[in-house]
Amino acid sequence: NRGAHATINEGVALARGRYVAVINSDDAYTPDRIDRCIAAAKQQGSRLVFTYVEPIDKEGRPLDEGHRWRRWYSEAKRLERDAVPGIGFVLLTHNIAVSTGNFVFRRDLFDEIGGFEDYRYVHDLDFLLKSVEIEEPMLVRDVLYRYRRHGANTINVPFEHVDAELKRVFGRYFRSIR
Repeated sequence: NRGAHATINEGVALARGRYVAVINSDDAYTPDRIDRCIAAAKQQGSRLVFTYVEPIDKEGRPLDEGHRWRRWYSEAKRLERDAVPGIGFVLLTHNIAVSTGNFVFRRDLFDEIGGFEDYRYVHDLDFLLKSVEIEEPMLVRDVLYRYRRHGANTINVPFEHVDAELKRVFGRYFRSIR
């Protein structure tokens, strides 16, 4: 109960490979996800890769097309494809990676960033923005990650609980790039 950031940092400290993939206990990967992410990372010289996401319900069924979360994610994908020059710009309004469970990264990037910070709700976005300051993360435009949405998701809280953390993360990011 120390928080996801601490558990991920501890897991990475124990990992021995060059690449690390994080998966949350209630989510799922496609069988070829890790191979495809690492191949894409090597081909493009990227140290952080994530993919498009398929939202699923607690039974593992895809969420309805009209679901609020799906509409939000469709907007994130539209921004990524059409409106902005890079992932870093999308992250200013939409965490298109969705979750740390969608990250495949090289250990040396993790070490350079310094791990995940003590945020309950936005440790994933903070890590992504720190990555953007070093190099652009890579998005594989295929659905290789299944993100389970249910009432117990950490992020299912009133926005004001998340807002204070977002202000700290964006404040640090804008000070850093200034």
